Amino acid sequence: MADAKGAVGHIKLRGLGCVSASFRQVIGGVVAPRLQTDQPLDFAMQLRIHAVSDNGVTAEVRLVLTHNHETGQPYDAEVTYRGDFELGDLPEGLTPQSFAERNAPAIIFPYLRETLTSLTGRGAPGPVFIPPVNVTALIEGAKSRGSRRSSSRVATG
Repeated sequence: MADAKGAVGHIKLRGLGCVSASFRQVIGGVVAPRLQTDQPLDFAMQLRIHAVSDNGVTAEVRLVLTHNHETGQPYDAEVTYRGDFELGDLPEGLTPQSFAERNAPAIIFPYLRETLTSLTGRGAPGPVFIPPVNVTALIEGAKSRGSRRSSSRVATG
């Protein structure tokens, strides 16, 4: 319901934290080749919803990057973040469940991207930058295919 100023509901991020992060360089020796700009990059995103109630949502998003000898993608990396959200009066059409499935991952995803870039930046081939993506479209596309897997392009630093 809108207030006198026209604002609709409120959503508050009560907490956000990195649950786990790991990284290892698999391809290459002491001097590994640098990553190429626009090199194909396959990654998987997984969503785990811990709790949904009328006044809150706790969701966990995991981003997994796996090495690929064919494309030269040299890293195995995994980053997981958990977000705890307080939900007030939600806009019409938005339920706590739909927030957990669509909005929460979109809010958490930029933190995953930054952490992945930071981790991979420590390897000889250079950092992996996952470009901004439409997380809602990524999730909807994965649902229609029955998976949580997507492809994107990588840029190097």
